[in-house]
Amino acid sequence: MNSFNKHKIEWTSEKIGRFWDFTSKTNVPYFSKQVGANVISMVGRQLSIRGPVLDYGSGPGYLLNNLLDMGLDCHGLDISKTAVDLINTRFKKLPNFKGAVFNEKMPTPFESDYFNTIFFLETIEHLSDSRRDEILKELYRITKPGGILVVTAPNKEDLEAHETICPDCGCIFHSVQHMSSWSEKMLSAMLSRYHFAKISCTSLRLEEVLVNDKYKVKEKLLRRILSTIHLLITRTPVKTPPNVNLLYIGAKEPFE
Repeated sequence: MNSFNKHKIEWTSEKIGRFWDFTSKTNVPYFSKQVGANVISMVGRQLSIRGPVLDYGSGPGYLLNNLLDMGLDCHGLDISKTAVDLINTRFKKLPNFKGAVFNEKMPTPFESDYFNTIFFLETIEHLSDSRRDEILKELYRITKPGGILVVTAPNKEDLEAHETICPDCGCIFHSVQHMSSWSEKMLSAMLSRYHFAKISCTSLRLEEVLVNDKYKVKEKLLRRILSTIHLLITRTPVKTPPNVNLLYIGAKEPFE
């Protein structure tokens, strides 16, 4: 019988793969399922999303589903064989679905300068320093000159506040395998090192982004009315929730 001993996990590619193979089959609330359409809406307000598109870290394919509905030629990539199998089975009959690949090591199977748009959502915080370096170099390689990279991450996350422990062995780990915390400045600076020119980088609450713009004015008016009522009744202003998400949009620039 194993003894209980508190210790921090050392994430390896094998452990990460096992974690996400299991998670992809559960009802864990995937980021792209909750707010993937909102991300697409925010990007679309600034530029035209063009294919071919890669969803790097595609999970079970929630974001791909939205992108495919737009008629875009789409590829997926993930480190979970289970997730990749799910995606290929789910979308195989769609002509604009170009397949999902399982990939643990660099390089990916894609040609250089291939993608017009790459979505890299809620992935960068899951990477070690060395793994992040490999992947960002690869994303630069496979993005077309002037192509777009879209990155999301939690905003200024307190990693320790989201740790959990295995009651069997005492292993302490982040409940959804996060390894790093990011701010607007840090994320922009990191991607600049890999020759992506920032178009925008903002902190926001993606769950509050309205996908359909025609409802924006009505929603803002309703929030203002409710805030006024709250102030009149309680004599205290409504507390503004923190911006929990980061959304970065950048373009591949020449590297000399």
